[in-house]
Amino acid sequence: MTGADNRVGFKRLSASALFTLTSLIVLGAWLIISAQRLIVSDWLAMEPRYRIGLWAAGKGPWSMDQWSAMQGKLRRALEVDADNPVLHDYLGALYALQGRKYWRSEALRRGFFLDARRHQEASLRLRQVNGRTWASLALSQYALGAPQEHFLHAVRQARYHAPHDPQVHKLVVPLLLSSRQSIPADLGDWLSSLRVNPITNRNGWIDRLLAEAGER
Repeated sequence: MTGADNRVGFKRLSASALFTLTSLIVLGAWLIISAQRLIVSDWLAMEPRYRIGLWAAGKGPWSMDQWSAMQGKLRRALEVDADNPVLHDYLGALYALQGRKYWRSEALRRGFFLDARRHQEASLRLRQVNGRTWASLALSQYALGAPQEHFLHAVRQARYHAPHDPQVHKLVVPLLLSSRQSIPADLGDWLSSLRVNPITNRNGWIDRLLAEAGER
């Protein structure tokens, strides 16, 4: 091998090494920026996650000022990390809380659940396998009077992705029993399986809902 060949090989090696080094620097910078965004958004959402969890479980009263403060923190977190499905989930839950509170007012219920559905659908575009999000979307579709097939699609997806999740059961079962239309056979079979299971029908809560539905 001549000296000229060595110089050509060295130049090729140098170019390759430079490209690799540049790629690693860019990747490292991207990872650092992503980590910083995640840390900031997580910090902003820490209190809303805690409070919304309590409010959704009925473990604490909340005022409009508190609700607005949590909404503001979650919105700021989304500005930092727009593609975070968890943030959309919590914003959806926050709007659904208001929708439930003002259920008897069609205008208010519709306004809040439209916002809830927007965030639930955004979450599902980013993460389609979360059964609880599908169950929450089913509630929004029900509250908005969406076409039955849209409501049932959300219920089926919730069942598919989280068949053993008690929170999904607690949200979806009352909706199915409250629906004015007949329950499809596949979902009726699912309800029956939940009812006969002493774990999923703990303390007979499904039996009580069925009795109430029969009375209506």
